[in-house]
Amino acid sequence: MAQCDYDLCGYWYSDDYNAGVPVEYLSIEKVGNEWHCRKVLGDPYVPTGHLTWKGVQDGCTIIGSVYGTSGIGAPIVPLAAQLFIVSADELEMTGQFTMDFQRSTVEHLEFVGIDTKLWPIACFPCGSLFPNVFTPNSDGVNDLFEPTCTVRSQRFSIRDRWGKVVFETEEEEPSWDGRDKWHPCDAGVYFWSMIDADDRTGEIRHGTVQILR
Repeated sequence: MAQCDYDLCGYWYSDDYNAGVPVEYLSIEKVGNEWHCRKVLGDPYVPTGHLTWKGVQDGCTIIGSVYGTSGIGAPIVPLAAQLFIVSADELEMTGQFTMDFQRSTVEHLEFVGIDTKLWPIACFPCGSLFPNVFTPNSDGVNDLFEPTCTVRSQRFSIRDRWGKVVFETEEEEPSWDGRDKWHPCDAGVYFWSMIDADDRTGEIRHGTVQILR
């Protein structure tokens, strides 16, 4: 298979999308030997988070399918399409749908109101699952200790420096308000641990967090 010097992985947008929306935002990453593109925001005809196209790369061409529909509620079906990698920052699709895509950034998506933590991709790894400091003082800023990345927890717990469990939950999206039952915990360092529901190795993730008041 011919090689291509450009890497597609990242966030992209198209401002010539022909579905009545000004801009279509997308995430693209490699899954196995295929490139998968998912809609992050835009076209109402295809649900947010849905696979919009996929294909196998041959040089700077991706041969595969774009997934479209004739209207809201109509079946989403694969249609033959080719994607050409024009440059590191530009893609061009041909077939029943003709579109150009430009590379975007995390900052760009967040500026238009897209929470990129909901759309993680392999080339933007999560640096830290949780923050190392929070301030549960009810001022509406940084009041909760919760994941900074998309994660599904099987069991999550917080212990104080003496090993006492002050908080525990089996909610998939854990969130701690800095209290032991109804009593605010003292300022200081606490220890968190979590079993990731999607990690089949059984590894327990752990770390520390400091409460500032």
